[in-house]
Amino acid sequence: MRLLARLTLVPLLAVALATLGGGLSSGSGAGAAGARVTTPALSATLYTTGLATGARPENIITGPDDNLWFNDLGTTPAIGRITPAGVITEYSTGLNAASRPYVMASGPDGNLWFTDNCTTPAGVITEYSTGLNAGSSPRDLVVGPDGNLWFTDGGSTPAIGRITPAGVITEYSTGLNAGAIPIDLVAGPDGNVWFTDQGTTHAIGTITPAGLITEYSTGLNAGSRPGTIIVGPDANIWFTDQGTTPALGQITTTGVITEVTTGAVVPLARQADANPRALPATTGLTSGPNGNVWFTEPYAAQPAIGTVVLPAGYHLAAADGGIFNFGSARFAGSMGGSALNKPVVGVAEDPATGGYWEVGADGGIFTFSAPFEGSKGGSALSAPVVGIASTADGLGYWEVGSDGAVYPFGDAVQRGSMAGHPLNKPIVGIAADAATGGYWLVASDGGIFNFDAPFDGSMGGAPLNKPVVGIAADWSTGGYWEIASDGGVFSFDAPFEGSMGATPLNKPVVGIAAAPDASGYWLVAADGGVFALGSAGFSGSMGGQPLNAPVVGIGSVPSTSLRSSPQPVILVG
Repeated sequence: MRLLARLTLVPLLAVALATLGGGLSSGSGAGAAGARVTTPALSATLYTTGLATGARPENIITGPDDNLWFNDLGTTPAIGRITPAGVITEYSTGLNAASRPYVMASGPDGNLWFTDNCTTPAGVITEYSTGLNAGSSPRDLVVGPDGNLWFTDGGSTPAIGRITPAGVITEYSTGLNAGAIPIDLVAGPDGNVWFTDQGTTHAIGTITPAGLITEYSTGLNAGSRPGTIIVGPDANIWFTDQGTTPALGQITTTGVITEVTTGAVVPLARQADANPRALPATTGLTSGPNGNVWFTEPYAAQPAIGTVVLPAGYHLAAADGGIFNFGSARFAGSMGGSALNKPVVGVAEDPATGGYWEVGADGGIFTFSAPFEGSKGGSALSAPVVGIASTADGLGYWEVGSDGAVYPFGDAVQRGSMAGHPLNKPIVGIAADAATGGYWLVASDGGIFNFDAPFDGSMGGAPLNKPVVGIAADWSTGGYWEIASDGGVFSFDAPFEGSMGATPLNKPVVGIAAAPDASGYWLVAADGGVFALGSAGFSGSMGGQPLNAPVVGIGSVPSTSLRSSPQPVILVG
């Protein structure tokens, strides 16, 4: 019988990697006319240039510098880095002789930490066995949504087990398929634990905190062999399939399975391994920067690092601070359910991390996987804040008030404002010009006020059916779009890809966000309905769903990271 163990660490030999320093495409929920577009088929891209000869990359995680980091257990053991654009660099200087760098984690000190199997750690070990089934074989271990630890047991009586921090063990087998072999598991976004099953009937399973097990097999490839499992950036569950048709799989929290085989994907397939062995839970699959899934292929004819780019994504923000993520947009937290001094009025994306900021009407900033650079929360304001825009590198942002006052934070620079100037109508939004570092303010009458950003026209002085409620910048042209509450879109040196103007809406439109290629845009209504126009793909909406508070804004996820990466140094202590 194997035992469950707890290792209470004391100072020990450690290895750290320091990071120095035109028409309606789709619609939903708000009375849109037109058919919903099916999510595009997923495909994978492989990267090999930069891997050492004889490379064998296995584990992969997102590092503290917003790149992907992996271990290489090949001919020349190393720690490798791959940028979101696919540029690979490997590092071995500083590793011990006969090093075998393995499990990696982003440390709280901003460094990347990893274990090295050539070292012997010191620690205080306590083992627990009471409550385990006879012939048990505990395998993987995660912290569950309920605050307990959960594990897979592939022994004589297969089970999913729970152990409290005090060491009380309970095992659950009812609901597992006959001949089950549970392998890996992960805490899901739905409050349950999800696991892979390589038994007689291969499956993806879920167990509630109360021990209710459900397994899903429909949608798996013939001869499948699910292995590693993670929560993806799209809030679905992702897993490796090491079976007859090697693939990456995706399962929704409602049990709908899709497998990705395009691109000759062979994630962790041991096709040339004479002695196949089980893989640790941390191997081979991770949620990457900007909402993509990354994986390793150590045993393919050509070892590689791969990625699956998810459909373009966006975040919706509600007045109570709730966040709804779709497509490649990842959920990093929200203020939903928290007490707010004033309602949230906008959301902005961090172009480097895939995180975001929410801003309140009092100027308070709430950060989620994005740097906090300051706020006007608690300060006296001449008028309520109505919008936020981030700088091109994600290290700063501007808040704007309805009187046109502009408040810069981080590396955002004050370029001017309309504070103290008479306005025909209040300011309703701000957009940044990535090329100049300037910005535009837009008023509800469509008037544009530009500060170190080109003026390309406006709706100021023109008759409007409904007031303008927002603005989005076209990074490729230096132009911009204005959006009115009836869904009318006004383009200025930016491509017009259609609008919802003259289309009946359940609720007024409240925001606009540009697609990553700037050849389309999303509109969002107060009920969370999303309208995708031009190249903007439809990835879902909250239209028709009950909301605690109305949606107030939308942010779109950029396609690449913009921050530079420091040169790493390997330290051995």
